[in-house]
Amino acid sequence: ELDFKTPQHKDLFDYSFDALIITGDLEIANFLIKNDFHFKNKTAIVTYKKYPNHLFPYVIEQIEKNPSIPIFLIHNADIIYADLKKVIHKNWFTGLDVNIIDLGITPHQVRKSKMVIKYKRKNFDASHLNYDLSEYGDRDKYWFKNGYYVDMNIIPPVKLLNMLEKAITPCAKAVIPVHFAGRSCNEIKIFRSPHSRSRN
Repeated sequence: ELDFKTPQHKDLFDYSFDALIITGDLEIANFLIKNDFHFKNKTAIVTYKKYPNHLFPYVIEQIEKNPSIPIFLIHNADIIYADLKKVIHKNWFTGLDVNIIDLGITPHQVRKSKMVIKYKRKNFDASHLNYDLSEYGDRDKYWFKNGYYVDMNIIPPVKLLNMLEKAITPCAKAVIPVHFAGRSCNEIKIFRSPHSRSRN
């Protein structure tokens, strides 16, 4: 776990940011910060559990001042993140017209990639869980309710950095959502088919 009071991470508190990344995993947040992703891309990075606690109030304050800052979610393909976008908007940005972009991983992205090994929890029972799956199709609902999941760590570290940077750059530079390569910011994903030419 990072110590955000150390000199090498002091810049986390001393700069304005053009985008916000919210991760579902502490390990991914630490990985991005240790690789100076926040500094190189003028991006604030927090987890959905509001880590780092010292940075979180500043991040919310800046979004309230400028709601046009794009917000990106990256997370495992897992039922616990199925309604993360709605939860973040309701609990963090109530009343604000913010642009939250879910980059994945989603079950749909997993199905499109032939390299992915999906995992399944044994004796998984979703009947007692209260996640909002209303925006998903039947195949995705089946995935979630039957305990399937895929971790982000299946993506090689260098590739994850490159893919994430390509995904956020056209949106972060815009005051309002723009179109990039024929797709809006809301359609840009970091997890693509391994046979796609755009995935190096």
